[in-house]
Amino acid sequence: MTATSPESESPPSAMSRAWQRLGRAFAFLGNPWVRVPAGYLGVILFVLTCLGLGLWLRWFIWPTWIQALPMGPDGEEIWAIDFIDPDDYTRLDRVRRILDGEQGWVIKRHSWENWPEGMQPSTTAPLDWCVLALYFICRGWCAVPLDWAGAIVGPCLYVVLLLYLTWWTRGVFALWPRFFLLFAVSVMTGPAYATTFAHPDHQSLLLLLLTCAMSAEWKRWGGEETATASNPETDSHGWSIFAGSCWGLALWVSFFEPTILLLATLLLTLVTRRREQIPFLATLAVWLVLIASVEGFHAISTELLRYSDVLYRWGVTIAELRSLNFTTYCLYLTPAALLFPFLVVRCFILREATSVWARLTAIQWYVVAIAVLTVGLAIWQQRWFPYASMALIFFFAMWLSMETGWVWRTAFTLFFLYGTATATEAALRAQSTPLVGEVMQITRTIAAIRAQDGAPQPFKLGVPLLAQRRAPADFRGIVAPWWASPMLLYRTRQPIVASSSHSSISGILDSAAFFCAASWGEADEILVRRKARWIVVYDPQLVLPELYKVLYGTDRNLWPPMDQALVGNALWNATGVQPSRFKLRSILRNTRVYEYLGPPPPLPEPARPATGDDVQKDTKAPPKWDPNTRMPDVPEMPPLPPVPEEPATNDMR
Repeated sequence: MTATSPESESPPSAMSRAWQRLGRAFAFLGNPWVRVPAGYLGVILFVLTCLGLGLWLRWFIWPTWIQALPMGPDGEEIWAIDFIDPDDYTRLDRVRRILDGEQGWVIKRHSWENWPEGMQPSTTAPLDWCVLALYFICRGWCAVPLDWAGAIVGPCLYVVLLLYLTWWTRGVFALWPRFFLLFAVSVMTGPAYATTFAHPDHQSLLLLLLTCAMSAEWKRWGGEETATASNPETDSHGWSIFAGSCWGLALWVSFFEPTILLLATLLLTLVTRRREQIPFLATLAVWLVLIASVEGFHAISTELLRYSDVLYRWGVTIAELRSLNFTTYCLYLTPAALLFPFLVVRCFILREATSVWARLTAIQWYVVAIAVLTVGLAIWQQRWFPYASMALIFFFAMWLSMETGWVWRTAFTLFFLYGTATATEAALRAQSTPLVGEVMQITRTIAAIRAQDGAPQPFKLGVPLLAQRRAPADFRGIVAPWWASPMLLYRTRQPIVASSSHSSISGILDSAAFFCAASWGEADEILVRRKARWIVVYDPQLVLPELYKVLYGTDRNLWPPMDQALVGNALWNATGVQPSRFKLRSILRNTRVYEYLGPPPPLPEPARPATGDDVQKDTKAPPKWDPNTRMPDVPEMPPLPPVPEEPATNDMR
């Protein structure tokens, strides 16, 4: 669909006239000294409706993201935020370390993950700076500003996206396709999940940048076909510079998804237009140089090549790396995506031309190709479904602008509304396990023990590390399953051995081997090498299957019996655990917290009868060994407040 010039505007349709009458009916809501056109007022009302509906959906898509728990320093209730993905906690921990000035404004290595080896992260600075900007805004009105900054960064980016599309669609689409695009961005599962509350993930910023890049491509590709003397804007180089900037920023946020889409865009440009604009290439080159000078190439690491087989087995356990089946396809992309192949054929039928390649314009070919590519990638890996949803929204809006039959448009719109409502209802019905209460209790346990060691006090939950800038250097790592470790990192401020990032695959492997160890000697070797002090144990019946997938693969015939995992079962049941090695510090509903005191001292050799040579060499008798000796226990910590009751569930997040 191409933009229309003011001279070629068609008479207003019946729906347009209805919206104008609705705008005049509500004209009294405007400023009496400023006359707002009736059509604009109708658009404003519709955008505000979409904005409210989208924020409501993003608030409730994760039912337990905010809870009031009696976990304050003096037992008072605080608002604790339970973020959706484990990666969200590590991203917020990056921002906290920027505030503390540990590594400057750009963090290129994580020493607190994959402890004590560290790792090169795949995350980059732009999202950190977005959360940091919101932190300074939230600092004046809430007690936990960093938590709230991470919780609202996604919805804030959604608001920016909706306002940008409201401005961009003017003159591009008629009323029906324009309203459909704005409504779909607000309620479809893909954009809603990427920009929901309590989800400070790179997908939210990347969705905004890729949408701006696609819309800029629409303008600069269609400029040659729609440029007129009275409307030269579409033929200017401004959209090329804007497109190059959006692609450059998207590459800065992530090197994976934008690279594939940019290569596809350049290839389609060479095929359909047989040339590329110099301002676009120059702007993109400037951004690449800027990224290399500021961020470097830490996201591209070759250290993981020796763990390729382990990475494959671990990837099976990650939901976003799985393929879409029919159910998840309809849930994430809505059932309207099932009509995508038929609507592509319909687009060809609507164009009157003799040549098949001439049936669609360059920009229409681009929208169709990007939609086909992203939907195929989403079927391959679920991580693509937010971008596939946005590409489908652009395609549906383009088809609605091309479609001449009102029956087709009405039937599709009703089917889209029904399918979206069904998918939204299924997403809201999904239950989650709020682990934030137990993690807060674990935090109090570790803080109380560290207080006995002379750690800086007082320790306040939820307060950023700014309250205790100079942390002691005697940190010891936490051994826990990788999906729970990032939350423990953010709340306890202790380094973690395993993490949810693929860059910490060696730590993931060691943590799985620890809980599945068949002897205490194997466990000691891992804990000493990893400089660990804290162990957080979960129910082996829930944890061991996931750990076995990493160690042995998905073939259950290769798995050893679960009762052979001596360490994991013994720590959970607190039976057969040597108190000289492990001290039980807390028993909660879903977890057990142990403190590792170190391996027991080696047993001395048994005394043997003395000979004449021994007497001549050493006249002193060897010391007697008492088999009941053991390492001194750490003093008991004061009693802890009761843990709030939480519903039992098998969801491990």
